[in-house]
Amino acid sequence: MRAILTSRYSFTAQYVLGAKYFADQAGAIEAVSEFNPATQMQHRAYVAAAVQQSTAALESEASQIVAYGPGQHLGSDGTDIEAQKFLSPLADEIDKNPVVRRYEMILHLLGKEPMDRGQATHEQTTLLIRLRNALVHYESLPGPEMDRQKLYQSLKNLRHKKPSFIKGNHNFFPHECLSADCAEWAWRTAVAFLDEFSKKLGKSCVLDGYRDRLQ
Repeated sequence: MRAILTSRYSFTAQYVLGAKYFADQAGAIEAVSEFNPATQMQHRAYVAAAVQQSTAALESEASQIVAYGPGQHLGSDGTDIEAQKFLSPLADEIDKNPVVRRYEMILHLLGKEPMDRGQATHEQTTLLIRLRNALVHYESLPGPEMDRQKLYQSLKNLRHKKPSFIKGNHNFFPHECLSADCAEWAWRTAVAFLDEFSKKLGKSCVLDGYRDRLQ
């Protein structure tokens, strides 16, 4: 009889680190003094990628916890096997919900203290996901009509610096909104949410082994 060693790969940290990389690249473009249409398009691609990978990290980690249990990133000695047995059969039902709601359901089902919906981390994570959705399902609307939507007003209230190459009158979204500041906010928001959730769960965060790379 031969023993077979198997392993799994989690994308959570990869997505967060990827988002940080894209944010850094956007910042590097904004730091130069000359711009052209090609570099501006590249810049916007980096910011959009940072937003999308930040939210992908949240979706990925929720799925990992439900499928393999809290603490699954710690290996068999750190995984809560009983919680995994309880959550795993509910995976399809949990996955039908919005991203933040999935985390709330996990805590509720495991009898943990809920996250505070009025806390800045919770509110900004919800805003981050709404921004991702706006990018994926983009509607090209006239500037005044777009500005009246609550999402864009909430993003304006974050007071991120607009890209340094944006001069004169432009629509807030996407021209002014998609900046290096926005990209950095995206990955930092994902990190803050995962940290807060991990505290409520009573487990170390999946990102703990990567803190030196998230400075």
